[in-house]
Amino acid sequence: HNIVLYANAVDIKTDQYAGYGQADFNLLSNLTVTAGIRYLSADLTQEAYAVQDISGACGWVQGCVTTPRLSFSGGGNQAKTTYNFALLYKPTPDISLYVRAASGFRLGGINSSHYAALAYGDDSVPLQYSPDSLWDYEVGAKAWLFNRKLFLTATYYHIDWSNQQLQAQTATAFTYTLNAGQTKTDGVELAVSAYPVPGLS
Repeated sequence: HNIVLYANAVDIKTDQYAGYGQADFNLLSNLTVTAGIRYLSADLTQEAYAVQDISGACGWVQGCVTTPRLSFSGGGNQAKTTYNFALLYKPTPDISLYVRAASGFRLGGINSSHYAALAYGDDSVPLQYSPDSLWDYEVGAKAWLFNRKLFLTATYYHIDWSNQQLQAQTATAFTYTLNAGQTKTDGVELAVSAYPVPGLS
């Protein structure tokens, strides 16, 4: 017969609450300012169960099967605010120019190796790792050309990604997630759609 010596179950729960608001202001008939804000609060809980394990009390080679037990329980709260700002200018009905700055994030989480590392005298594993953050800056144009037979979109963007979530390992061989590092990205996007005759694109 087949005996399972290791089996674990993990229960992860996230309760999120958020509020969002955005407003558009027409400074001129062809100039619009947009401002938006979003707040999110999240309660994170994580529990791990050793459904079946072996104990060295009976000898590490054979071992003996243990009863199911709670092997980890931890949690915490995380909150983050994000923003959206934009300026839209239409010099003609067929041409739109814009600039935009917006932020975003990814929720953090719980390191289940926190208490196990503490048991070995290693306090380098945080119970929680935080959200990472992203700021995107764009300037672009959208235009109809040649009597609306050609549609052009062009965008330049710069992205700052900070507090990145990275995998690490302690000197005592425990793996966990931490916040470190920063990445900057610059790029250009260009798209052209042509409509030479009715029905063809």
